[in-house]
Amino acid sequence: MTRDDLARFILQVAEGSYSTADWQRIAVNHYRDEKMEGARVKLVRYVSGYAAPPEEAHLSLKELLVAIAADLKASP
Repeated sequence: MTRDDLARFILQVAEGSYSTADWQRIAVNHYRDEKMEGARVKLVRYVSGYAAPPEEAHLSLKELLVAIAADLKASP
């Protein structure tokens, strides 16, 4: 699993086009890469209904997930 792979999965979740098997394999897995693990934690929290930080509270779930994916793709 690379950062790009995880970003693609997050975009699939944003579109609602992912399987339960993929969720179990990707979102429930923990990652050694700090950036990937941070993105995974945000994904799970937001999908589970946790509130975004105040500066992002105006964004929809889809917008939050797209931003997480974009940040992963932009990371070296």
